[in-house]
Amino acid sequence: MNKIIMIFLRNFIGIISESSNCKVFILHARKALLSKYNASKNLRIPPLNYSHVYRIKRDFPYYKIVINGGVETLEAQIHLQYLDGMMIWT
Repeated sequence: MNKIIMIFLRNFIGIISESSNCKVFILHARKALLSKYNASKNLRIPPLNYSHVYRIKRDFPYYKIVINGGVETLEAQIHLQYLDGMMIWT
């Protein structure tokens, strides 16, 4: 399943960037399981997969890639070693 997600993300970013000249992408690191959980539980239960977002940045180094999902403190600045930004949820 992870391989399918990565192929989809790469294709999606490629199509969007070429057709709209978009250069910034904010990626949520969690796959929502809409058929299994309600919106509130989808914010906590499905696992976060930061490595997917890191891989997208490696594949598209010339775009700004910002991570979203599960980042709650500035201690999570580790993401900035790999990405261009992070969204903090308080």
